[in-house]
Amino acid sequence: MLPVGASRKDITRIKNKAYTYSENFSIIGLTRVFTGNPVERAFWFCVLVVAISIGVYMSSELITKYIKKDVRVDKQTIITDSNHFPTVTICLKPPRKKKYCNLAIVSNPGQDSNMQEPCPDEYDSTERNETLRSTVEKNHITIGDFKISCQERGICESFSDLIDTYFKVETSFENCLIWNYDGTFFNDENRFDIDISILNTKKEVFDHQKDDIRIYVSPKSVYLPLQHNYLTTSTFQHFQLSFKKTIIERLPAPYTSKCVEDSPVNIFPGEYSLEHCMASKRCIIALKKCGDTYDFCKDFLPFDLVDEYHDPEKSILEIHRCLDQSYYQERKVTDCELPCKETSFDIYG
Repeated sequence: MLPVGASRKDITRIKNKAYTYSENFSIIGLTRVFTGNPVERAFWFCVLVVAISIGVYMSSELITKYIKKDVRVDKQTIITDSNHFPTVTICLKPPRKKKYCNLAIVSNPGQDSNMQEPCPDEYDSTERNETLRSTVEKNHITIGDFKISCQERGICESFSDLIDTYFKVETSFENCLIWNYDGTFFNDENRFDIDISILNTKKEVFDHQKDDIRIYVSPKSVYLPLQHNYLTTSTFQHFQLSFKKTIIERLPAPYTSKCVEDSPVNIFPGEYSLEHCMASKRCIIALKKCGDTYDFCKDFLPFDLVDEYHDPEKSILEIHRCLDQSYYQERKVTDCELPCKETSFDIYG
C-alpha cells in the first residue's frame, strides 16, 4: 500500500526498492544488518540467526550420521545355482532344557532319597538306548520309533546311504530324528520327498496329552535345546513342509549394528546367535552360583570353569532348587552382540 499523496518519484523509489529486495534478498539482508534503520537491522538479524541455526543443525546431523556409520537396509532376493536345505529335526518329545542329573527340574522336587545324594559323575543320559537300533528291510529303514522310506531316484541309491548320509538320531534327547544334520543336501528342484512314519503311537512315548510331534527347522548344527522355530502336527496326518530362507548380514563395529562373528563366552556348537550367547552366559552363571548346571550345558562348559566352580558335595535337591531360582531369573545377559550373519527360516505346513 502506497501512502496517500505520494509523488510519482516516491512511487518509483518504492518499486525499485521492492525489485532490488526480491532479486538480491540474501545480500540485502546481510547489508541491512549493519546499515539499515533499527527496525530493518533487528528483522534481518533474526532472519540471519534462524538461517544459520538451521544450517548448523542440518550439518551436525550429517556429521553425526557419518561418525556413527549408520547402516542402510539393503533387501534383495537372490536365486542361487544350488539350494541347500536346512536341518529338519522331528521329535516325539519336546527336548527338555530344564534337566539336571537326567531329572526334570521342578519347583517342588520333594524329598526323594536319591535327591539327597550328589549327582554321580557318570550317569546314563540316553534313557532310550534300546530304541536306537536300526533295521534295514526291503523298502525302508526302521530307526527307533521311526520308519523311513525314500522314493527319490538319485537321492536314496541305497538304504545305507539313506541312514549314513542324511539321518542322525539325537541320542541326548528322547525320540528325535535329524535329517540333513550337516547341511550338505541340495538339489535343483527345491523339493525332496521322503516318507517318515511313527511306529509307536502310545501316549507314554509322546510324554504329553496329545499325540503331537514337533518339527524343527534350523541352520545346520544348531544345538537342539536352543531351537524355537517349529511346527506341530499329528502322527495321523500327512504333512508337507515348506520354508522360506532369509539371510541377514550386519556390519561390525564401529558401525551401529556392532555385530560379531562369535563370542568368547559362547560355548555351544553351530552358527553363533544371540540365543547361543545368552544361554551360554546363563549356564556359566548357574555353574558359579549353584556349583553345577543343566545337563544340556555340561558337555560344552570350559574345563577350567568346571574345575573351579563345580561342587561335588551338593545334593541333587540343592542343585535343583538353585537352578530353578537362578537360571531363568538371571536377566543380566543383555551385553550379547548380534551375529554378523544370521540365517532364519519361515516355515509353513
